[in-house]
Parts: sequence; C-alpha cells; structure tokens
Amino acid sequence: MQGNPGIKYKDGTLVRKVEEAIYIGVTLTKNGKLQQEIRKRTKDTIATLKKLDIFWGHSDCSRRQKVQVMNAVIRSKIMY
Repeated sequence: MQGNPGIKYKDGTLVRKVEEAIYIGVTLTKNGKLQQEIRKRTKDTIATLKKLDIFWGHSDCSRRQKVQVMNAVIRSKIMY
C-alpha cells in the first residue's frame, strides 16, 4: 500500500481536504491553532457588549442584576 488513499464517503468518493472547517460552531484549522477562533469569539463578544450599552446605561436594574446579565450573556458568549 502506498501512502494514505484518503477518507472516502460510503459511495466511494473522496472527502475533500480543506484548510479549515466549522464543526459544532467552532472553527477547526488544519494546523490546530486556536488564534482565529479566539479572535472570532472576542469580536462577537465585543459586538454583543456594544448592543448591551443601552441596557447598562438606561435600565433601572441594580448593579447586581447587571452583573448577573453580564455573566449570563457575555461569559457564555465568550466561553461557548
């Protein structure tokens, strides 16, 4: 046997090789580095923070409630 013939679908066609792919919402790269995924999550989280500016400045919620919102929305956004 010479080399790796590649992974095939059930019908025999070869699975296409790519540099990166999205799997369960996470960008996986060929080299396994996470910098691109971290940048994307940071960018998405900052956009969400900006959307919450109105809430932070104009709601009648206590500081404790605002922290709870931040933990629920922002932490989950950056972690998952």
